[in-house]
Amino acid sequence: MMNNLFAGGAAIGIITVFWNYIKLIFNKCLNIFIVQMDIKNYNMKFAVKYYLINHFTCSPIGKKNYMGVNEYIRPLKRNALVGLESIPEQPTLWRKNKKFMLISMDEQSGGISISFIRGTFSSKQFIIDAVDEFNRSGGLHNEENERRFYVKRVIGNIGVKMQSSGEGQGSSMPEQATDSCGNDIRTSFPLKWTLDEIGQPQADNALDSLSLSQNILDAVDEAKTWKQSEEWFKDKGIPWKRGFLLHGKPGTCKTAFTRALGQELNVPIFSFDLATMSNQDFIMEWHKTISHTPCIVLFEDIDGVFDGRENIATHGMENGLTFDCFLNSIDGVENTDGMFIIITTNDISKIDSAIGLPSNGSPEESSMSSMSTRPGRIDRTIEFRTLDPAGREKMANRIFNGIPKHQWESILNDKHDDTGAQFQERCSRLAVKLFWENKK
Repeated sequence: MMNNLFAGGAAIGIITVFWNYIKLIFNKCLNIFIVQMDIKNYNMKFAVKYYLINHFTCSPIGKKNYMGVNEYIRPLKRNALVGLESIPEQPTLWRKNKKFMLISMDEQSGGISISFIRGTFSSKQFIIDAVDEFNRSGGLHNEENERRFYVKRVIGNIGVKMQSSGEGQGSSMPEQATDSCGNDIRTSFPLKWTLDEIGQPQADNALDSLSLSQNILDAVDEAKTWKQSEEWFKDKGIPWKRGFLLHGKPGTCKTAFTRALGQELNVPIFSFDLATMSNQDFIMEWHKTISHTPCIVLFEDIDGVFDGRENIATHGMENGLTFDCFLNSIDGVENTDGMFIIITTNDISKIDSAIGLPSNGSPEESSMSSMSTRPGRIDRTIEFRTLDPAGREKMANRIFNGIPKHQWESILNDKHDDTGAQFQERCSRLAVKLFWENKK
């Protein structure tokens, strides 16, 4: 009996060994006729998806995946729900010029597997074309006249359940539409609307709608010069990066300025929600963002995350973002050319000197704008104050346009020490009231 068991076990072992050899030989023979590619890097996955969406046709056969995002629709001139068909996860045929690829998304690793008959495509050329398409669309460098501006909110894994329940979503800057897999509109098929019809229209002169003091306008000119001087910086061996610290009480247009600057420079804005991030989250998202340069990276209301070097947003949690990790990433050994870092705070006393504080070190610098004590991390600090008389008049003229000045000019002379947001609210309420009264 025992001999029979041993013999049976040995036979199974021999069959298993031979079967593994048979599979190995079969796969080698298959590779003679079939090319197989695995895409695992985040940026390359995005590039491949974007290339597929724009140059291949997906087979209508198979399971369909849909998502809905709330986006601004330009023909409607308002926000509305947009239906998106995302790339199928199961193996699906994709066609280009009567040539086919079999593509599947690996749910566990998040990678992409591509197979095609040898000779129908060149794997190297496919990757080159995908990377070129990615770069033109807003990756590393793109055609001069192409629209690159958009805003994407970058969220970590701490507190994501709370975020998904609808709490904590009150960002003052709209985010790029994404789903849980990291897909966005550019790697999905919009239903009914085209990509050109989706998203806030880009204003030609976004900064004109803000009432900014001269020191802030000077900072805009500095940023525009930086954007145009990439070759100069590289020829001189100086890192092509910039950093602004914007400080001032809430409502002084720090965030609105950042958005308008992104439109003026025609670069994307990545708004990091540091309170939701661990060190691993931050490093991963930082590496992703580097591939989209030139871009603005926004760390908004950092005093709500770090009080000095202590992370007060995740107090008591072991996995919150540490100050050292944050600092080493924004000013580490990694090449961050094309990064324009903007940090905003309502309370500059909570900012650690390692980030950079106002220096007021030269006579030409005002108390509102000065070189930082730590250039290279933060190069310039800019104070946003309440509106001066010129700023109040500029904003009022815009809001009350078409209404006789004698009906509203008293609002310019009141004693309110308004922030931009407060003055805009008071003007808006009065302007709406006068508009309807004048129509009667």
